[in-house]
Amino acid sequence: MPKIIVTGSIAYDNLFKYAGRFRDDINPENLTSLSVSFLAGEHKIFYGGCGANIAYTLNLLGFECDLYGVLGNDSDKYLNYFKNLGINTSLIHIENSKPSSAAFILSDSEQNQISFFSIGAMSETQGCMEIQNAKIDDLAIVSPDLPARMLSLSRSAINQNLKLIFDPGQQVNQFEVGELKEILSGALGLVLNEYEYSLLFKKLNVQIPDLISKFDIQFVIITLGSKGCELFTPEENKRIGAYNVDEFVDGTGAGDAFRSGLLYGLANSKSLSECCQYACAVASFVVEKNGTQNHSFTMEDVIKRAGSIS
Repeated sequence: MPKIIVTGSIAYDNLFKYAGRFRDDINPENLTSLSVSFLAGEHKIFYGGCGANIAYTLNLLGFECDLYGVLGNDSDKYLNYFKNLGINTSLIHIENSKPSSAAFILSDSEQNQISFFSIGAMSETQGCMEIQNAKIDDLAIVSPDLPARMLSLSRSAINQNLKLIFDPGQQVNQFEVGELKEILSGALGLVLNEYEYSLLFKKLNVQIPDLISKFDIQFVIITLGSKGCELFTPEENKRIGAYNVDEFVDGTGAGDAFRSGLLYGLANSKSLSECCQYACAVASFVVEKNGTQNHSFTMEDVIKRAGSIS
């Protein structure tokens, strides 16, 4: 079975909730002098970061992974937390000159989000720029991080002939066109949400079928939140539904869990449709909790939910 290599941000998440709707408080006719303030009735701090969230859920799925990322001078709490979970922290770079990255995410009553990210220690490029001790055909996912690190780690994965899943998130706009083309040319697959795909389309001016053929990508997956996802391959285009939870609490982190489920399926040689079913099933556990690393499940739970998705 291939090893799974996870790269991406490791951060402390500050989650806020706004009881109203952003669209009721923002005047679209006056965006040139925008000045808004939202009263947040709830503020909670959780462990987070895209790479760390993926590693957390892979651990629940029974997979050890190599996690690449950067923490700062406040790293002890996060490292001890992961070590207690049995997650490998040996490849995390510690930058003692700055605090760890922190996300500040405000969600409204319709689960729209406004986010700010304090980059902190993640801005340093002295460490965590190359993948080490990998073998051909190991799975690697490059998820949102400092763009320079994402580019370097993608190149490292491609040079080592790893099966690269590119997950650029909203960092799409931070890459040069040539850099995106370079990464896509060496990637096995691409995962984006609808908005992130719109950014990529604007950047490259290419539709998904042409993207697949031009860069020889085996799959593109567009996540659709509560509507599931859409799978594109050279042979087909298929919609995969979501699992409808009894109680939706917060969608933050569901996309990272989706990626963990996808990696689980790929590592177990499932079909791409089955991989998406597992991904949607795993993501469903996150939305039932506050925070991106507070969910839990058994494999029986995952298999049952995945089996109900079509």
